[in-house]
Amino acid sequence: MKLSEARAVCSDLQVREYDERLYTKLQTQLLQHLVAASPKVSSVDFGIFLLDAAGMSHLGGENRFCCHVQKLVNTSGFPEVQIGIADSAFTAQVASKCKRKRHCIVTTGTDRNFLAPLSVQHLPVLSDTHDSLYGLGIKTIGQLMQLPSEEIHSRFGKEGLLALSLGAGMDAKDSTQPQIVRPVDVYESTIDLNFPVESLQQTQFILKSMLSHISDKLKINNLLAEELLICFYNDNDKFDERSLKLLRPSSNTKFLLEIVKL
Repeated sequence: MKLSEARAVCSDLQVREYDERLYTKLQTQLLQHLVAASPKVSSVDFGIFLLDAAGMSHLGGENRFCCHVQKLVNTSGFPEVQIGIADSAFTAQVASKCKRKRHCIVTTGTDRNFLAPLSVQHLPVLSDTHDSLYGLGIKTIGQLMQLPSEEIHSRFGKEGLLALSLGAGMDAKDSTQPQIVRPVDVYESTIDLNFPVESLQQTQFILKSMLSHISDKLKINNLLAEELLICFYNDNDKFDERSLKLLRPSSNTKFLLEIVKL
């Protein structure tokens, strides 16, 4: 609802700015929890995950798998979850948008039949392509699939061929697929000073020592840092926090310090 409508319902509503770092943190945490349902999990976008459900017939079936995922998401603090299961990742995502039930299972081998009556708006193509399809009277994925591939290619290029592939229940070669989840390693270093830091030079000297400590740990484990999170405290209160995503992973203390200085 609009903010004005929300305030009319709840006068003491508090509005917070969008915090991408918070969303990313929660996304990572939920991904780690979903490993309990499937060893292969990938994050497609905020709130969208792909899980490998192959072989679930030996573990109680797909319905039980859906209930397990539902429980994991609910206990992680998210009350709403929509689940779709299909042969292709694209069809599964479309199936998850079925609002009539919490999970929608597309029978193996029927992805194309499931997609046929649905709107071409589900296809991840440019809005101009959607408009062109509607202009040609093509409103459903099934109608699109009836056209010769040569004609689609000549009119819409690679994007048209991608739409045909997805409509046939086949994912694109470069599409996201569920992967083995690697736990996120966190290396920390904390210095509690008995005096106030009064200059940038002092801050850099302290950070260099901390980064050197972390770099040594990374090198021992043959790892590279992907992101730095720096927090500043005054007594016991955190008054500043900076999240720095690296242009390239590194364990070089000098490079990490330069990123912090910038």
